[in-house]
Amino acid sequence: MSSTIEIKKTFGRRSERVKSIDLHPTESWVLIGTHSGNVCIWNHQTQVTEKTFEVANSRVRSAKFIARKEWVVIGADDGFIRVMQLAFNPRDANVFASASLDRTIKLWDLGSLDLRSSINAHTEGLNSVEFFESDGNLYILTGSDDHTAKVWDYESMACVQTLEGHTHNVTSIQCVKLDASFIFTGSEDQTVRVWNTKTYNLDHIFTSELGRVWTIRFIEGSSEVVLGCDEGILIGQVTYAGC
Repeated sequence: MSSTIEIKKTFGRRSERVKSIDLHPTESWVLIGTHSGNVCIWNHQTQVTEKTFEVANSRVRSAKFIARKEWVVIGADDGFIRVMQLAFNPRDANVFASASLDRTIKLWDLGSLDLRSSINAHTEGLNSVEFFESDGNLYILTGSDDHTAKVWDYESMACVQTLEGHTHNVTSIQCVKLDASFIFTGSEDQTVRVWNTKTYNLDHIFTSELGRVWTIRFIEGSSEVVLGCDEGILIGQVTYAGC
């Protein structure tokens, strides 16, 4: 395992279980969805909670800023939510992928909401889905309760790599480009694992001191990563030294 990339904790904020994080594209706001059904807007620069909303009596799975409309969109476990996560195609804003507990990845057309394709992706339910680009090719990442993450070629929808090593459910995935590109996977085993997108080698393991890791987000224009955990939020500085 290489030591070229590392996450160093710079800040911790204890709270109830954090299930969802989104970062505002222009303000220093973090939108936090919690297990209790509350959502708050927290300023990561001043470290002050700006606003708290009581949304539902069940856990919030996803909360997103729609900055151009000055909206916040929230999905909770209210008996209707079955899709665990959505991701939009960076090359075609009318196409999005969904990850579901029925073990499938589905591709949808936004204009018609018609189902384009569906594949059985894992042996257990899916928790996360993301797109990423590498060497001119488009890929889909998935994380599952089968303790693995997978990389899928978008054109063929064939699995090109399985990332194994987590000992519990993979809850969140992010791809980040520093001087090189890396896949970050968060898990209920309380770790974040960092994989090289060229070799798919495991380059680093970060262990959360706040329990299980539920969500991962990078602060735009920086090398800081925000982790949502059982007992609050961790902020870490990602350092990379190329070989």
